[in-house]
Amino acid sequence: MIVTIGEDVLKLVNQRIQVLTREKEGEVNKLIPIFQSIAVGGILKLISNRIRYNALINFLKHKVKADISIETAESIGKQEGTIVAYGESVMGILFPDKKSALALQISQKLNCKSSVVMKGLAFFLGVLVIEFKKEEDTLSDFTAFCQNVIQSKSQFSDHISPEIQKVIIDILLLNDVLKVDLDSLNTSNEDVEKYSETNFSAILSAKNIGIALVILIFVGISLFFLVRKSNEEEVSFESEEIIPLDSLNKLNDSLTQAVVDSAKLDSDSTQILAWPGGKDFVLPKQSAIVTLHSFLMDSTQTEKLLLPTYEFSFDNSNDQISTTKDYFFKRFVEGLQTNKNSKLEIFTFSDQGTKAALKRGFILKNRLVGEGLSPIRIEVKSGTLEVKPDNSIALNAQVVFRVSK
Repeated sequence: MIVTIGEDVLKLVNQRIQVLTREKEGEVNKLIPIFQSIAVGGILKLISNRIRYNALINFLKHKVKADISIETAESIGKQEGTIVAYGESVMGILFPDKKSALALQISQKLNCKSSVVMKGLAFFLGVLVIEFKKEEDTLSDFTAFCQNVIQSKSQFSDHISPEIQKVIIDILLLNDVLKVDLDSLNTSNEDVEKYSETNFSAILSAKNIGIALVILIFVGISLFFLVRKSNEEEVSFESEEIIPLDSLNKLNDSLTQAVVDSAKLDSDSTQILAWPGGKDFVLPKQSAIVTLHSFLMDSTQTEKLLLPTYEFSFDNSNDQISTTKDYFFKRFVEGLQTNKNSKLEIFTFSDQGTKAALKRGFILKNRLVGEGLSPIRIEVKSGTLEVKPDNSIALNAQVVFRVSK
């Protein structure tokens, strides 16, 4: 069984998740089978994605310690930080862009906080990858790995409701991979060879016909250009016009200036930034992250920063985030993580009133938590109470952050 944690260790995992998330035993008992199904689903996807499979094996070989102990409550408690870090890395390999959606959807189904799902799943996957370390040699054989995974795919539906199954299948796109069986895996290469043999003679005959057609077309095109060239040579001295040298210089100057203007326009509209210890990245100069960067990097700034942003919007029908700039959430959280004392207040707005505005705020908070920001550092408020919206912009297209450090 590919996704297996022994019963004794699983009890310790359950107890530790209770401490980590501050949830009761009954609530954590509901989550454990769901975490197992998510793990099975993510690992099943590796069958069709060799790059992520290689990333997982490299992570096992080079990052996971072989001597880490999780056999007692004391040892698993001491290793909590390492286990969570392992789990977050595994989430980044198995479903890097799906973890927030999983946490949000499952929390809604179970009526719990998405941060509870995120923390619990990270801890579960961290323990699982430590168990994988014991089977590293077996898992490194891709064929054996695929066979083992397919034999264990029944674990996906063990002990969870069809409703939760559907959520995981839809988010992780598991419809096709759940249909794969051992026969189809073992015979796929045989089918390719058989197809090649039975079609070899047909390919040869088609090849001969194709060669003949290519020769005929080539001869026709050659004759056409020979005739055309002879006609052009007859009138070349009559029709050819010499371009003056100063005109060529002017043309060259114009092209050079166009390149310079284009480069200047690009530099005028974007800015290169870097968080301490991080790599350079490019942002529009109008981005709220540029202002955040200046605030966090300036040690003389002690007042709270009121930071409006228009880089994402909400759907008015369901209050979910509908559009966003690809860079925003990642770079925003990276910035806040550079100052561990920084805190964030979120002010959101809605035409539907305070309740809808707060819902948008909590959806935004969940997204930021999904990127790694601690929920303790985030507070959601209704924008109309303390901060007024910009009346020239639609309410669903504006949010105001208040940052302190």
